[in-house]
Amino acid sequence: MKVFNHSLTNFGFVVTEYKKPLKIILSFAIVWFILQIIITVFVVVYFEIPFNLNYPLSIFNFLTYFSFQILLTGTSEELMYRALTITMLGIIWKNIIPKDKIRNLCLIAVSTLIFMFDHINFTFPSFQITYINYWQQITVLIFGLFYGWLFIKYKSVYFPMLAHNVLNGVITILTLILYLIFRYNL
Repeated sequence: MKVFNHSLTNFGFVVTEYKKPLKIILSFAIVWFILQIIITVFVVVYFEIPFNLNYPLSIFNFLTYFSFQILLTGTSEELMYRALTITMLGIIWKNIIPKDKIRNLCLIAVSTLIFMFDHINFTFPSFQITYINYWQQITVLIFGLFYGWLFIKYKSVYFPMLAHNVLNGVITILTLILYLIFRYNL
């Protein structure tokens, strides 16, 4: 902030409007909830893929994982990929890409690509990918574009944080529900 002479508000730590972004986030979460049900059921049934959780199922494990998803991941990732990345690149690219719309599209695209890259596991010495989930990458692409748009549209990091945490919560709860349905044939 000192190097570029900017305050926290330049990094999105401000809320000027809240009703419209909250409606957009809620609508997006509902649409995603429905899409995830349809896609998951289709993939599991059509491709006969077993549906598993990433952790042994217990109340403690679920509540711990759920709390982590709705409190920490969105909060920390949005600081990194929207507030920091978009703001810093926006400052640097201001004179390089003079048109706001084109610059904003580039900022959203680059922050989303970095966000997607972070959701791939790899080793450094040989730079080999050790894990990549293509369904997750599609989800991260869609969500990254949405979070970037929210950040630029409302000039606040709080809305992408909220959206990220809500959508992680939706995914976590829906994953548990679908797991129970497929596991116990409910």
